[in-house]
Amino acid sequence: MKVIDLLEAKEHLEQYAEECRETPIVVAIDGQPAFEMTPLDFDDDDDLVNNLIQHNPEFQAFLARRAEENKKHKPISLEEARKRLLGE
Repeated sequence: MKVIDLLEAKEHLEQYAEECRETPIVVAIDGQPAFEMTPLDFDDDDDLVNNLIQHNPEFQAFLARRAEENKKHKPISLEEARKRLLGE
């Protein structure tokens, strides 16, 4: 198990998103454990994302906030999105 500070998690999120597949990553806020990063296993529940979107008002509100924030930023091309997602 690895314990990291929230600021460290934010600065290196992609790294820890990969690392949590191998070992638990606990994120601490003000020195106190706050949550554990856990990879999602879509093989266990093919409808996980759909269930989150359709049945969780907090998640729907989160998505709405993110959509509003994204409107303020310059869009990227599909090619750039693929590069970012695939780590190219």
